[in-house]
Amino acid sequence: MFTVTFYSFKGGVGRTLAMMNTAYRLSQQGKTVFVLDFDLEAPGVDVFCNLREPTPGLLDCIGQYLESGSVPRLKDFVSEIPSNNAGKVLFMSAGRRDHDYQSLLAKLSWKDFYGRQQGFYFIENLKLAIQTIYNPEYLLVDSRTGFTDISGICTLQLPDLVVLLFGLNEQNLIGTAQIYRTIMRSPHGRSIQTLLVASPVPDVPSAMVGIKEERLRRARELLNSDPDLFLPYHQFVAFKETILPSEMGAYLNQAYNQLCERIVSCNKGDVSTLLEEARKAKDAGDSKQAQAIHLEILEGNPYSPQAWTEFGSFLRSAQKYDKALKAYHKAEEWKAPPSIYGDIAVTALYAKDLDKAKRYLSKYLKAGFDPALALQIGRAFVFHDQALPAIQVFKKIAAKDKEMGIVSFREIGNLYLRLGMPKKALTYYQKLLKKAPNDLLGVYGMGTTLSRIGKEPEAETQFRKAIELFERSETRSKLPGETASLLQGMSLAYAAVSNMGRAIALLNEGMSKSKSVKADVFSLLQYKNVSRQKFVQETRELLRRFMRQAPKRLGIHPAELIE
Repeated sequence: MFTVTFYSFKGGVGRTLAMMNTAYRLSQQGKTVFVLDFDLEAPGVDVFCNLREPTPGLLDCIGQYLESGSVPRLKDFVSEIPSNNAGKVLFMSAGRRDHDYQSLLAKLSWKDFYGRQQGFYFIENLKLAIQTIYNPEYLLVDSRTGFTDISGICTLQLPDLVVLLFGLNEQNLIGTAQIYRTIMRSPHGRSIQTLLVASPVPDVPSAMVGIKEERLRRARELLNSDPDLFLPYHQFVAFKETILPSEMGAYLNQAYNQLCERIVSCNKGDVSTLLEEARKAKDAGDSKQAQAIHLEILEGNPYSPQAWTEFGSFLRSAQKYDKALKAYHKAEEWKAPPSIYGDIAVTALYAKDLDKAKRYLSKYLKAGFDPALALQIGRAFVFHDQALPAIQVFKKIAAKDKEMGIVSFREIGNLYLRLGMPKKALTYYQKLLKKAPNDLLGVYGMGTTLSRIGKEPEAETQFRKAIELFERSETRSKLPGETASLLQGMSLAYAAVSNMGRAIALLNEGMSKSKSVKADVFSLLQYKNVSRQKFVQETRELLRRFMRQAPKRLGIHPAELIE
């Protein structure tokens, strides 16, 4: 159990919010997290729990201990925060906060508690009981502000790591620096790690950049270190506490992700940290060492969905698809996040088990998928010539994420053209061009679609627009395969508007580009990936047809070339 205290010298810097966002993200990774609210004077963890009634907590537990002389049963003071995450968040609130709360708090003397009632051993017993009964990977402690007995317990007795959150004003910096120096000189004779987190840091106008830089210099002077992380100011959190990424700005969400990653990296016993060693060995080309590390991790963490998922990905990269599926199913058994369904679906594709691939794709799409990851899964189905399941994925993405609608509509249009269904393709190219009227491949796809359904004048208009977009901007990718594909398609657009010379030149250039390609190339004749050899073959045949027909006629339509 890795214990992390969240401390701030002053309030108002988002300490509890940062802690609860960390707890949420750790539980997303399948970890069990225990949250302990030690800020008895200003408790706040229970705000995030959405419980109908107040629950007894730490102060009640201490009160019963002082009254009876024996440690009460821990389970009577612990609740679970409802969540759909793969892991879980348990918490012990500060206390019930009823009419007896203030009275009990006023009577509690930490000096007497530690000096006469063996408070040190009570806290040690509490920590041991949490570990023994609930076995969480992380214990997160919300500490009281300022110089207090409680802050000493939370920053010196309990933690393996202290996350110090501070504003950049003078009061925050001076107080934080004093606590920071005390932690560095830990009187308990053990090393305590720290993370210095400046929060909240506003995005200041250019006229105030100098003030911000001056405050950062002052922080460096007092702390003898730069902040490890910055949490940006976001006005939404001034009105509502939230742990949901969809309710906060992208920059703040990213900053909380980074905070969580840094905390995990400080925990040398975390599966994620151990797996990083396996990834390094794999990246260095030492597959045997990487596999050995994976097996060692699994031996020590046989019920970790993350360890089984990463091992499955390692096996899949080694093209051991059947073994990868077994590892992924182990991760599924131990309640891995819903993304495991996507991993299984893609791996089943490579294993040529199409029924399983489709079955798990359906599970993935019903489980609250991530649109960016779903896009890659959809493209994997495209790559394996599974157009209809891929269309299902892209439609779901477009319905869930408006920003990704442009990419999804283009993919769907392309797939319907591949299937020989131009009337259905037309609907999605129209949706695409409504959102992005100057999308080159969208305009070109619309031209091809109109040509295939016999609307030649409208098709020519689209091809002329595609040519205009192609000529007026830098459109070629750094990847030769993508450039070759675009040149092939644009040659058809030029041919459609009777510029056969330019069409022939682009085909020659496209074939030249494709010579350095080792992977498949997307064919805009077939709207599918084909081998480089096949791409060169079909492009060369198209070139011959252009050269035969160029002297005879002024124009040629794409639909006539791919019959």
